[in-house]
Amino acid sequence: MSIASNRILDFTNHGYVVLQGALCFLCESEGASGEGLGRDSLHTCQFCPSLVLSSHDRGRLLNHIGAHILFDSRIDHLSTPCGFCLSPGESCVMYVKKGRGAREGDRLDFDRSRCPAKYSLSVARTAKVSSRSPCSNVPLRCPLCLKHAAAVWKYNMRYHLTRAHQQDPEQHSSLWKLSDPEMTGMKALYEAKPRSSKRKRRTEKASTFAKQISEGHVCKLALRYAIAIW
Repeated sequence: MSIASNRILDFTNHGYVVLQGALCFLCESEGASGEGLGRDSLHTCQFCPSLVLSSHDRGRLLNHIGAHILFDSRIDHLSTPCGFCLSPGESCVMYVKKGRGAREGDRLDFDRSRCPAKYSLSVARTAKVSSRSPCSNVPLRCPLCLKHAAAVWKYNMRYHLTRAHQQDPEQHSSLWKLSDPEMTGMKALYEAKPRSSKRKRRTEKASTFAKQISEGHVCKLALRYAIAIW
């Protein structure tokens, strides 16, 4: 059996291999690269590469990214950075929808939202400030935008009001102003030295494995983008 002039030689514990010794038949999710097996579960902060964040440790992810948005001088606030991954607003887009039953209230519209680090969340529950998780940065509906427009992250709202609507942010301060406990807690998180996550070792192992994959036998799954029609 021959595929792209590479003959499959043997079947190992890890899968089929070709003559060059590379593994084949790997399916990657979008965002996967030679540095890992995908960003849907594990990904690194672009400013803190030693810290591996996980969408499964939700509070830590939002707290860490939110601290950069609030206090990092490298952040361009007019780019409306994503609260999940810090990518600019044109790269990541969030939508919210009304929940039903036990999930009543605004929730992230997971299918329509676009970000490799996104995860399902309740807006009201996630926005609650606590000593352990002081971040209230969540996607919110802008009252000045069209009904079906994309949501705006709370930490970006004041800049959105100025740039998109030429409004004085103080007239809508309830949408973006933060309490003293939140500012204090987030400042402490930003000033704390980032710790290398235990997950980093797992990611490094995944990276080693991924480098053994034959490029001719990799299938990448793209995110499904929904187009909103106004």
